[in-house]
Amino acid sequence: MRCADSSWFDAHASRRGVGLLEVLLALTLLGSVAAAGMTVRSRLVRATAAGHQRQVAVEAADALLTTWWLSAEAGRVVPRHGSGQVAGPDRLRWTTTTRKMVLTRGGLRPQASQANVGSAGGAQMDQVRLEMWPMDPVGGRQGGPVYAVDVLLPAVPGRVQ
Repeated sequence: MRCADSSWFDAHASRRGVGLLEVLLALTLLGSVAAAGMTVRSRLVRATAAGHQRQVAVEAADALLTTWWLSAEAGRVVPRHGSGQVAGPDRLRWTTTTRKMVLTRGGLRPQASQANVGSAGGAQMDQVRLEMWPMDPVGGRQGGPVYAVDVLLPAVPGRVQ
């Protein structure tokens, strides 16, 4: 009888051991899935915030360009080399840089030097790049501008802002 009892006990003990291993394996798998889910959620939140920041930058750039465009008709010049802050709670700053271009029948080309302006036979143009930079970048990383747009304007002789 003792033999029969011990074999019954051994069979139930081995089942409990497999059950414990299964539970530990399931908990490990569940922990891995939860960690992966949190990583995906974190990336999604960061991407959503970056997308919102880009949308705000596009809207701010549009407002600046509209203001400058309408002001240009009143005798003001679009800033060729400038910077400033965008009014509002989104904390953006803008910069403009200019690249001299020549518009010919062959297309738009960078102006190689001031000496060949007359020989190029084309219209002088300014390619003004407006860049929108975050003052508080998403994720704390300051890489590049959130948004940039190029505007082609007639060159203003003798005047650089």
